[in-house]
Amino acid sequence: MPVQNRLAGTRRCPSERAGAVSQVWRMLDMLSDSEREVVVLRVVVGLTVTDTSEVIRQNPAWVRYKQFRALANLRSLFRMALLLSAAWRYY
Repeated sequence: MPVQNRLAGTRRCPSERAGAVSQVWRMLDMLSDSEREVVVLRVVVGLTVTDTSEVIRQNPAWVRYKQFRALANLRSLFRMALLLSAAWRYY
């Protein structure tokens, strides 16, 4: 199913989107400096592993490892945020 169809009913107002974006940046701030740098270069900027390793002067295997750990940490943070928001809605 195309992404557009799945997201058709989930349009948000600009203030909700801004809040979501600021929450993502807060979660990125919870990562270590090296994890955040790798995630930004790989995901936000879109560099390859090779290009990222050249920019930060590290081995490509180290870049892949840091990306794996960073994304695992972000998944945990997102799960925690979802649980907390659901708990707040309950009360």
